[in-house]
Amino acid sequence: MPKISDTGSDFLPRVYVAGREIAKGVAKRKHGGAAAAYARAQEILAELQARYPRPDSPLPRMPFYRRPQSTSKHGWSGISRSTKTGFGGNWRGEYFGVTHTDEFGNRTQTTFYLHHYRDEAEALRAAVVFRIEWELDQLVQYEERLKEWFGQVGAEPWAELTAVLSEMRAEREAVLAAGGRPTPLEIGREPRTADKADVIRPVTTRVDRQPAKDIGLLPDEDFILSL
Repeated sequence: MPKISDTGSDFLPRVYVAGREIAKGVAKRKHGGAAAAYARAQEILAELQARYPRPDSPLPRMPFYRRPQSTSKHGWSGISRSTKTGFGGNWRGEYFGVTHTDEFGNRTQTTFYLHHYRDEAEALRAAVVFRIEWELDQLVQYEERLKEWFGQVGAEPWAELTAVLSEMRAEREAVLAAGGRPTPLEIGREPRTADKADVIRPVTTRVDRQPAKDIGLLPDEDFILSL
């Protein structure tokens, strides 16, 4: 949520947009004291809120993770493998189960039995395709909920947020194009310098050009796309 922090030497008005902090430092000495600096910080916070309008209610929560969980054993979230045994043990079948919601929003599972396919890999690909198609459908519905949410204040979804959703869609469409074989998208990275090769620090995006102490990236309290 929007806030103004006191770092000691300055005030830091900030807002959170798509999981990222947008902030601007206001030096107390430059503005002739704490009172004047805080008044300026309030003005900047109002400007940031006008730039990134949002209703008072929490941002709608995504129905699934932004990227597959690292703990997923089958290459994609929402897929598990299990065995079902018939009454009296007269039959036994292994399957991949896909967790999703039905048309009424109820949590359910669709099964893909291995013996219905030529091999285990083919059954898994069918399960992955089913899950991704469901996620793409959920993305469309989520975008509609976002438009309704932002519509409460007469605004459009933040560009940063729509960019995240576009990236999610592209990643899932790439997996579908690969026939249900999850393959991470290539992510461009800046070359690491020799003297700072092992140093990774969070970066705060600031709207001013004046150097300010980086307080680190803080998580959005009500917008979680990926954990």
